[in-house]
Amino acid sequence: MHQIGSRDHRPELNQVILELICENQAGLPVYMQALSGNTNDQKAFAEVTRQHVQSLQAAQQSRYFVGDAALYTADSLSALHQQEQLFVTRVPMTLKDAKHAVSNLQTERLETLGDGYHGYWIEADYAGVPQRWLLVRSEQATKREQQTVTKNLLKTGTRELKQFQQLCKKRFACQQGAEQALAEFSRGLSVLRIEQGNTLAQPIYSGKGRPKKGQPRKESTTS
Repeated sequence: MHQIGSRDHRPELNQVILELICENQAGLPVYMQALSGNTNDQKAFAEVTRQHVQSLQAAQQSRYFVGDAALYTADSLSALHQQEQLFVTRVPMTLKDAKHAVSNLQTERLETLGDGYHGYWIEADYAGVPQRWLLVRSEQATKREQQTVTKNLLKTGTRELKQFQQLCKKRFACQQGAEQALAEFSRGLSVLRIEQGNTLAQPIYSGKGRPKKGQPRKESTTS
């Protein structure tokens, strides 16, 4: 009997993960383990740091343990700190402290790092481990983000303008209904803004075609 796994018949997903640690000079593997594609990177890193880093540290006399953002978890950092192993990694932006540090970036403290990069160091103690974070701003990335923001604003503004034009063509039975619809539309806008919005009453006459002089009105609508 074959038990269907969550990644069977899903070639776009990782079927197997190779956990690999290499030394930095020749790039030779010093630790390797094959894991299921369902393995959580963060949990796997924490397990490695608890069981193998101390042995690797003694054998290789490694000064720094370098990994990607999956290394940055409370369990992994605590294990590294307990083994007095220095580490270098990227702080994931899912952390509240990281979001706060980036949103409160102090431009006057930025120093040139070269190749369009600027940054400065701050002290941190996530998971009770003393560490230093390097906040970096890239001129190239800033330009790309500005282009993306401009494109999205233009796209959203064009869509909202078309929606407003459609609203202007709509007729309502009374002025109150028209004003309520305009207010609801205004609250849903993200780019455009309506100032001094107004409604226009339009009479409806009985019969078809152009109304004759003195022809009584049947009712009024507001648009």
